[in-house]
Amino acid sequence: VAQGRRLSGPTGSMDLPDVLDNNYFHLTSKLLRETDDHEAECLKEFGEGSHVADWEYDLLDMDKDDISDLVTSLGIIPSFNENHYFVTNQGMKYPFDERERVYFLEDHQGSPPANWHVHDQHAGLSLGSWVNIEGYALCACGSSNDKLVESNMADTVTFHSSDPRISRLTSRILDDKDDSEDINPSFVA
Repeated sequence: VAQGRRLSGPTGSMDLPDVLDNNYFHLTSKLLRETDDHEAECLKEFGEGSHVADWEYDLLDMDKDDISDLVTSLGIIPSFNENHYFVTNQGMKYPFDERERVYFLEDHQGSPPANWHVHDQHAGLSLGSWVNIEGYALCACGSSNDKLVESNMADTVTFHSSDPRISRLTSRILDDKDDSEDINPSFVA
């Protein structure tokens, strides 16, 4: 992230940190217009596998604490019609066929301005769209599969086999007293 970027909002202003704790999401160092190729800028700055962060596929999976950590690590401060961060929504840059208004988010802490076309809200962030704006692209670096995903199934799915060359996936917890012959495997490799 480039040094010397300063963001302002109704609660004050701040310089962006030189080093971010966040390893998945980053902001472009270059201020972009809504007509610029945000995807190309993410690829240019962060390399293969990076893409413009998607509201639905990247951000909605995050809880309020994760969003709070994200905005803090990126230096995103609450503002109203001042700080725009370009994103996509369901893979689309434009919400309408006219291809003029582009998606972006802004931190309104849950209270967007009355002049906003609010497409969605999540954990204080508002998803909007507009024309003739500048901002930074919010980039997701790596595939969405690289994010840590927690699953309740992780506690109940185990691999078991008396033959080390074969793994059997079961949906129950097994221990060393279980007889592998009694198991009806759902997968045998």
